[in-house]
Amino acid sequence: MPMVTDQTKTIHYDVHKMPDIHFVKIYIDELNGIQVTASPSRALPKIEKFLHKKKEWIHERWCSLHDDLYVIDELEMKEEQRIPYLGRSYKLHISTTDKDQPDFAFHKGSFHFTYPEEMEKEAAIDHMKRLMNQWLKEKAGVKFNELHSASIAVEEDLHRLGGVGEEQFHLNWRMIQRSKPEIKNIIKQLENRETC
Repeated sequence: MPMVTDQTKTIHYDVHKMPDIHFVKIYIDELNGIQVTASPSRALPKIEKFLHKKKEWIHERWCSLHDDLYVIDELEMKEEQRIPYLGRSYKLHISTTDKDQPDFAFHKGSFHFTYPEEMEKEAAIDHMKRLMNQWLKEKAGVKFNELHSASIAVEEDLHRLGGVGEEQFHLNWRMIQRSKPEIKNIIKQLENRETC
């Protein structure tokens, strides 16, 4: 599986060699992610170099197509924020604690993040996002497999909603934010090898 990677992002892409193409063309498929068409004579390292130059544009474009999956990246240390989970939006409560470690949990219909009073704000935000992402990924591993008879593996955010492997489906962990019918629809589209 070809990928372009830097310190913060990994972008999966598929290459389609076409004889009538004389340049590298990037197409963003809303389901399958980044699609690249190029001449059969274009070497893979040159394609990858081109994608490295375009990775910020690719990321911005992908996020704008699926902005609902990236709202959690914008969370701050303030009240009245909500976290989407399985198609619903739950309130996030933030408070300090006398414990020495931050904690993130879902309890009584809302999310709770606690952090030590002495922790700096930026460090607390980083911990909150890391713990929240970890919680959502764990839930995705359980919930995705309840939605289909086939095995479904949770994959990192590779700038695609999912893929089909030899023995299982792969779904972007961020899909756990969408409703069960929406997730089932994505699985069905992957099963039917659809493009968007």
